Amino acid sequence: RGPEIINAPIQKVYNVITDFDHYTDWSGNGIKHMKYVQRTPKFKEINYITGVFGILFHFSLYWAMTPNQQVIFRTTKPSRLLQFMRGEYKLTKVGPKKTEVSFVITADILAPIPDFIKLAIANLICDIAVSWLKRYVEGTEC
Repeated sequence: RGPEIINAPIQKVYNVITDFDHYTDWSGNGIKHMKYVQRTPKFKEINYITGVFGILFHFSLYWAMTPNQQVIFRTTKPSRLLQFMRGEYKLTKVGPKKTEVSFVITADILAPIPDFIKLAIANLICDIAVSWLKRYVEGTEC
């Protein structure tokens, strides 16, 4: 997804992205369940059950937080419907209260899902990751 400007300081945006306990505050109802496997200040491993278009995905993601405001994620192992998924948030300070947010994701879905549904899932994930994040960070709930 192309970069988007969020009208908030970079640290605020980074804090929201790395506050996994509150993802469902801004990411909709796609995350059905999550459970920490490992947790340190620099990385997290989380088991997820997510759902979209009536399809449930079970997978585990490893999240790494870097000192340069980058958040990287990848699956820890293949699951029944998901061969792999990896991506990143990249944050760039563009002003005292402005942050450029880029989001990239790559995934290989094993399920026999039509390509147009896969594309719709990818677009929804990117929209949540950037546009819904922007609405939340700039809104009064954050």
